[in-house]
Amino acid sequence: MITKLFKILTPLLIYAFGREFIATLQMVSFADVFQKIFFIALGGGFLFTTIFIKTHGYLAILAHELTHNVLGVLTFNKPIALNVEANSGGFFAYQGKQNILSVLSPYFFPLLTVFIFPIYFILASSGAEVYFGLLGATLGFSFSIAIRQGKPHQPDLHVFGITWSYLIILFFQIFIWGLLISFVIGRIPMLVSFVKMSTDHIIELYQIAKALVMMGLDMIKGS
Repeated sequence: MITKLFKILTPLLIYAFGREFIATLQMVSFADVFQKIFFIALGGGFLFTTIFIKTHGYLAILAHELTHNVLGVLTFNKPIALNVEANSGGFFAYQGKQNILSVLSPYFFPLLTVFIFPIYFILASSGAEVYFGLLGATLGFSFSIAIRQGKPHQPDLHVFGITWSYLIILFFQIFIWGLLISFVIGRIPMLVSFVKMSTDHIIELYQIAKALVMMGLDMIKGS
């Protein structure tokens, strides 16, 4: 039921968060040293990964399967098997129900970046240049692997249907990139603002739809 509801809402979520994501990108400034370091590291991490790490090499498959497992645990499933074979593939098995996050997470969830993210609250301003460099590099690493592995033949993408899977992945990519770029620009206040403004776009659409429905009912009554 939750999965079906989420699939129905996905186009709306893509619009709302995508609109705010575009607005966030327009606020990027390379005059800010931390933003510059982040985006340079992001591009470098993406290029390095694309050139030197094979799509189905051991490291890429390990990152893929670990992401399945971590999101499986976070969605209250119990992983029971993990297998990684370079140039052959890998698989994970768990006890529990399949869900969007555990099945599709390798195509949008930057596992290394998420592990690095909370380090900021420990370091504060000390070592911030290194921190934002690592944040960007790991995001580039994950994104390179995700887009190369996310081909239509992947069994994961057939669980919820190819079209819906790509739409769901697109939403989560927008959501996560929006959160991270907002954080790089303005830290937690900007991150919270990204979520709030995106939610406001959803409410705005709801109010417009409600007004149109009421207008239609009034026209029917008046005819």
